[in-house]
Amino acid sequence: MDATLAAMDATLAAAAIIALLLAWAMAVVAWQRIRAERRQADARVADLLAELASKPSAPVARIRGQRRHRQRGLPGADHRA
Repeated sequence: MDATLAAMDATLAAAAIIALLLAWAMAVVAWQRIRAERRQADARVADLLAELASKPSAPVARIRGQRRHRQRGLPGADHRA
């Protein structure tokens, strides 16, 4: 009976160690994927900013009702023009 319990304990200990190693390995893989995705997102943002900087800015369309707000002095009015 003692031999059976010892074998069972060894099996459970081995299963626990394997589970911990697997959890650690998956955490490392997840961490690397998150870092890679963050680098990729940063590169996309940099590319978009570079593309925006290289294009001339288009004229901004006048917002409907903007003139009325400016005349009445309402919030959101652009008082510079």
